[in-house]
Amino acid sequence: MLYNLYRSSWEEDENISIINSSNIKINNIPAIVSYLNISYNETVNMSEEMLNIVSFLNIKPNETKHTNSYKIIMTKEDKYYLISYYYTGDAINEKEFKIFINSFKV
Repeated sequence: MLYNLYRSSWEEDENISIINSSNIKINNIPAIVSYLNISYNETVNMSEEMLNIVSFLNIKPNETKHTNSYKIIMTKEDKYYLISYYYTGDAINEKEFKIFINSFKV
């Protein structure tokens, strides 16, 4: 249910493309990981999350940029966790990403 809420908000944002989603386990807890492609420039209305990314990446005016993101959603008991992993470029180092994911203990 939580994943569906996030997915619908991503689908409503014209700057976000959902590339794929899959089930994984983090510390033996079921989770869903979604791979997103985000495009933006300063003339587009952006969510607060996107504005934070733009300022963090020091985007220049009127320059379209693309960022890739993995969003991991998981629940344990009455808590939920959203882990965001952002990077620029076309490819991700799968080994580095697995180390990142496996470093979480809940």
